[in-house]
Amino acid sequence: HNSSAHLQEFYSVKDGFFPYWGFGGFMKIFSPLVGVEIAGRWFAIAALLSPVIGTLLVARARHKKISLFSLAACAFIFSNVASWGFVNFLFTLGISLSVFSLWISCEKMSAYIKLPLFAALALIVCAMHMVGAGFLGMLIGFWELYPIIKSKKITRGDIVRYIQIALIFIPAAALFFMQSPNHMGGKDTFYGDIFYRIQSTQSVFNFMSDLKYNHLITLCVGIAILIIYIFFRHRPNEPQASSKPHAGTFKIDPRLCYMAIVFFALSLIIPFSVSGVAYINIRFPIVAALLLAASIQDLPKARPLWLTSIFMVLLLTKTGWNHHKLATGDREIKELRTAGQLIPKGSKIIPTQPGIYPEDGDAAISMLPHHYTHHVAWLTLDRDALFPYFFSMFNVGIQGEYTRQTIPHAFAVKHTDLDTDKALGYARHWREDFDYVLFMHFGFSFDEPKGTRPIHKGSWFNILEIDKSYKPPHQ
Repeated sequence: HNSSAHLQEFYSVKDGFFPYWGFGGFMKIFSPLVGVEIAGRWFAIAALLSPVIGTLLVARARHKKISLFSLAACAFIFSNVASWGFVNFLFTLGISLSVFSLWISCEKMSAYIKLPLFAALALIVCAMHMVGAGFLGMLIGFWELYPIIKSKKITRGDIVRYIQIALIFIPAAALFFMQSPNHMGGKDTFYGDIFYRIQSTQSVFNFMSDLKYNHLITLCVGIAILIIYIFFRHRPNEPQASSKPHAGTFKIDPRLCYMAIVFFALSLIIPFSVSGVAYINIRFPIVAALLLAASIQDLPKARPLWLTSIFMVLLLTKTGWNHHKLATGDREIKELRTAGQLIPKGSKIIPTQPGIYPEDGDAAISMLPHHYTHHVAWLTLDRDALFPYFFSMFNVGIQGEYTRQTIPHAFAVKHTDLDTDKALGYARHWREDFDYVLFMHFGFSFDEPKGTRPIHKGSWFNILEIDKSYKPPHQ
């Protein structure tokens, strides 16, 4: 921003502290060394590894060793949470799980040491990502709730323990409430219909794909888990060294399993968005899956060779599919960035996409259309461009003179809505306010808007120059 006069013209950096510094702190350290793009790629890798490491630490704290089955966490990372780009949350979730594993290990630690230690850790997590801090609080709270449920009574020690937990999170809560709803992203809380409930439960199996096969995948995974549990769980009345091939392969820790069930159940009742922070509900199933993976302990004399082989085949299959999706996406982004060199620096770009799709033919894209919503941001990085729905939140804002052609958290305007009253607010004066149209046609054939001239025609998008002299007929 400081090195670009164009970005300074479009965007402003606000003063103050904003508690989403997992990504910010990482970039502050590494972007001066390797550049913004490489540092961003490193952070994405760290964000995917962080929950896996946190899960392994939880398993280590609970079982005194890293269970083979806790590596199943790798299978859940490529989920809707990742494909929607919540990498800062994933990175902080791994830190939250690591802090939670420390809480498990420090059960007998003196309160005089435990309270200030975990208050500081909770504050750090909150500074990294406020939602991540909320999950840390739930992890600790539900962990301590299990003995109360099991004993069916509340003791004085239980009350003292929850008072201590409340004290631990007071600094983090103070930091949270210091931030206004606008800093979080908005004021609206939206619950969502049954579709959002179904979407949340399937989020751990879905990565950059539609719901076409998700119901079948969810059913198959559920059946597989049931079969594995019935035939391979450890039965207390059977010796671990039984000659039966399935006897004593693993056992499930009931405390972590209970927590996994609670988080999964919460995904069914949590709102879709809270104070403008969207997709809150899809973040719960991944935590449930990671806790379930950590709860499974393979027994010392077990030899689950063929079961492990099946797991590895499934994991490699999913990894290969994800690689195919990401490699195709990389080619599409490379095509966009190469074509973007035709656009002068400091241009204002309006993205559009089809309002309807032809019935015949397949789209020439690797993902659903909504996954392309923020691809235009590459032109901000490469060409210092302005586009309408840049995430102008937290410490980044829009300069006042450009508020008419911007709106946070929006989508590309429908191609058929241009020059009509149906157009989104930022597109009402698109001919005057923008220089170029990024028309994401996804391989289908559409008429270009009148008063535009194509300067590039690509496999999934066209770049159109806007003729400022053209005056459309009165609608």
